[in-house]
Amino acid sequence: IPTNKPCVRKDEPMQVYINQDKQIQAILQEVKDAQKSGRPILIGTTTIEQSETLAKVLKQHNIPCNILNANTKREADIISCAGMLNQVTIATNVAGRGTDIKLGGDPEKLTLLQLENHSISLTQQEQAIVFAKNFNSTDEKLINARNLFLTLTQKCKQEKQVVNSLGGLRVVATTLSENQRIKNQLIGRSGRQGDNGSSVVLASLDDTILNRFLGEELEEIKQEYIQDADANGLIKDPLLNKLLTRAETICNALNEEYRNSNVKFENATLTITAGTRNPGAFFGLLAGSVSDQTRISGVNITGSKLLIDSDCYFGTEEYSIGLICGIRNVQLDVAEI
Repeated sequence: IPTNKPCVRKDEPMQVYINQDKQIQAILQEVKDAQKSGRPILIGTTTIEQSETLAKVLKQHNIPCNILNANTKREADIISCAGMLNQVTIATNVAGRGTDIKLGGDPEKLTLLQLENHSISLTQQEQAIVFAKNFNSTDEKLINARNLFLTLTQKCKQEKQVVNSLGGLRVVATTLSENQRIKNQLIGRSGRQGDNGSSVVLASLDDTILNRFLGEELEEIKQEYIQDADANGLIKDPLLNKLLTRAETICNALNEEYRNSNVKFENATLTITAGTRNPGAFFGLLAGSVSDQTRISGVNITGSKLLIDSDCYFGTEEYSIGLICGIRNVQLDVAEI
């Protein structure tokens, strides 16, 4: 499906740093460069600890930022304002997904936030009236909210033009990705609907993925490249970039294989539709293949390769299970695995 408007986002090549300290310094420099012009910047992390570490570094340099984790209340409201001038937002990759970052800010979200700051709340019905194309109400609260909305709409429109002229939203990814889909979602927060934007991945040789796949060899690689790093710790070697990209690809493939295996097991769903407890009933261990509609000890089985063990009891409700014991006259529907 083609995009509504052509994507003009600039995705820059990955930058690899010799260690995590140099990487953090590079992230700090990215934020400082954005602050000079007022360009909004979004830093994507993989863990809450990483977000807090970066926020602490920025605080030490007197740079205000919004830190957003998946457990933050009203995360969608915060992430929707990440496209405003001078905004620095640190967010885990899963925080606020599905919320469009509008350059200059979202007037509807900003209206609700400002009203909330004055202890004013709007119901869903009242919001529909305030944000409607044709406003029609004599309620003083709604009229005031409508005027605020119109003011913020004009402000966001003007600010969007300024942000676009600065290059749009800057997205900085800080780790290699174990899931290409989540990585694309992070980068895709910038350059929406034909807006300007750019993205870059700032990785380091201390990355979790490299530690997992290279192990002891990683130290040898560091020693090999430490002489090639510049004063800022940046390693400019196309072969190293290919190595890291390959590590991402392998990790993505393994995760996909894990997911496919889980799906196979999830498809082996045993649905208990009827049954009564019989403490004396013990089916023992049945392994191997069973033919369709085979009747064993009062149990109807549909499918193949069913394992019945004796560690649990279930009543007449429906369950997704792999262990059965103490049930008679039960219909089991088992998908083939």
